[in-house]
Amino acid sequence: KVHKKSIKEDKFLLKEMKLMKSLKHTNLATFHGTCTEAPNICVLWEYCSKGSLEDILHNTDIKLEAMFQFSIALDICTGLNYLHT
Repeated sequence: KVHKKSIKEDKFLLKEMKLMKSLKHTNLATFHGTCTEAPNICVLWEYCSKGSLEDILHNTDIKLEAMFQFSIALDICTGLNYLHT
C-alpha cells in the first residue's frame, strides 16, 4: 500500500520501477509499467496463463515429475542469477 500523495515524489521507488522495466529474461515475468496517479496505484506484469509458480506447486491436481521439478528449480536459479549480476 502506498501512503504518499504521489509515487512521483519517491525517487527511490521510481528508480526501482525503471530498473524493473529494463529487466528482460526468459525466466522472469515481464514488468510492463505502472500507473502512478494516487490514490489508484497499479503495477502491470506479464499475464501468466497457468498462474503463478506458487499456484502450480500447491495444486494437488498437478503431479510434477522429479525431472520437471528439477527443471523448475534450475529455471529459478537462472532467473535469480540474472537478477544478481
